[in-house]
Amino acid sequence: MSLRGLTIELLWKECMSVHIQLVDMNVWDAIVNRRFEPQVDVDGVMQNKPKADWSNDDKKTVQHDLRARNILISALGVNKYQSFPHCKTAKVLWDVLECLHEGTKSVKQ
Repeated sequence: MSLRGLTIELLWKECMSVHIQLVDMNVWDAIVNRRFEPQVDVDGVMQNKPKADWSNDDKKTVQHDLRARNILISALGVNKYQSFPHCKTAKVLWDVLECLHEGTKSVKQ
């Protein structure tokens, strides 16, 4: 089934991406670029920064992923989200939904 050239499977992606970008482009970036993890240099090796050391900017940036997950979970509804409890970041949840709606890369080819 199609709606002006978009299949129902692709329509969800377009609607959700526009909605999330309208909410906040940084929230959309959390989906596209993965969750931001505050880092600290320890003897030349980058490591996750302890939460107690997060700056206000670190906290704000981490919240972009949480807002993205909240939007996606709200759109799914709690009952459907129960099928995806392993999705701990917005990027992982988005990728799973994309696969469910569009198929894997090998299926698309």
